[in-house]
Amino acid sequence: MIDTHAHYHHRRFDSDRERVLEKIHTAGVSKVIEVPISLESNADVLRLCEKYPWMYPALGVHPNQTVFHDINDDNTVNTLKNLFAEHSTVALGEIGLDYYRITEDERRAHQRAWFARLIALGLEVKKPIILHVREAARDALDILESFRCSFSGVVHCYSEDKEVSKRYMDIGFALGVGGSLTHDAAENVREAVKYAPLDMLLLETDAPFLTPAGCEGKNDSANLPVVISLMAQLKGMHEEEIIRQTTKNAEDIFGI
Repeated sequence: MIDTHAHYHHRRFDSDRERVLEKIHTAGVSKVIEVPISLESNADVLRLCEKYPWMYPALGVHPNQTVFHDINDDNTVNTLKNLFAEHSTVALGEIGLDYYRITEDERRAHQRAWFARLIALGLEVKKPIILHVREAARDALDILESFRCSFSGVVHCYSEDKEVSKRYMDIGFALGVGGSLTHDAAENVREAVKYAPLDMLLLETDAPFLTPAGCEGKNDSANLPVVISLMAQLKGMHEEEIIRQTTKNAEDIFGI
């Protein structure tokens, strides 16, 4: 199994990080893509991935963190560009739009401006893009489609219906599927997972967040079998086929 989106550098793992990482690797999680949140946390991600060679770093700035960065200041983009040049990395992300907490028009416009600028960076450094899009799919897709090109990457924590999934997949994005699939309110997502070809699906956790239904405590990659079981039911496939194909998908998209 490959977990394509986790935050093991997060402070919630400070008390048991080594134990959790040993547990998940023993449980059959062969690789993890470690994703930063703030600009500063990119350094934490890189340090963690240096310590655990089966973990692979992405670099980026979460959309809710862009409020702290002036769109006219080149420092953020130059910092990321230098990190990409200096380190072996697998993706740009997570970047995107998040309207769930950002409700003011001016701040949403600021997010959109940063999103476009970071997409351009991803294309420049030739990295797959990890998208974070929450309650903003229309604006996100309009911006992505304005680039008039094909992408490589994933819509992290996919949360829309199958019609929106088609637009994402048509421009090259796979759908990231994790614990939210198991929640009662995820009927649209389950329909999208049934609709999507298996070669356009990836497994993820968003650890320590989005714990699957029926599991307790903070989330980690050892909970992936819960997601796999439901995916297998939705697709009418064996769990082994879900694991085999999603593993191949992750290896192909991220080059790991």
